[in-house]
Amino acid sequence: MAAVNGVAPRQRVVAIVESVECHFTKEELLEKGKAVAMARHQIERLEEDKKRSSKHYDGLIAEEEAIISSACNEIRDGYERRRIDCGWHMHDPELGMKTLYRMDTGEEVRSMKMDERECQEELFEPEPVAEATGEPSEEQAVAAHV
Repeated sequence: MAAVNGVAPRQRVVAIVESVECHFTKEELLEKGKAVAMARHQIERLEEDKKRSSKHYDGLIAEEEAIISSACNEIRDGYERRRIDCGWHMHDPELGMKTLYRMDTGEEVRSMKMDERECQEELFEPEPVAEATGEPSEEQAVAAHV
């Protein structure tokens, strides 16, 4: 400012806050670098947690998808396979054939030809003993006296 009549005017200061560039010191740069490194480490840890969690949920979803798929197939087919007590009836429906029946319902499961071993086994089976008395059957008694 220029002096008027040889007298310098008084400077007046008005205080404000302004954003201005400030260059970092070496210490400030070091602190900022540490903060960046910690943040990067935290992101990597979170990404690993996310992967583990995602794999866990992928597994749970796959289990539920398998249940749905199995149920859909059973609904489409109209049946499911279960372990049921069954019994083979030899020479049924005819000599040399065998038929598998469910024990709970008596329903026929399937029929097929008896193999040689099954046919031979019956040749050597002993006659049944009467259950109530423990006595031989009438046919066994007759055969024993002949």
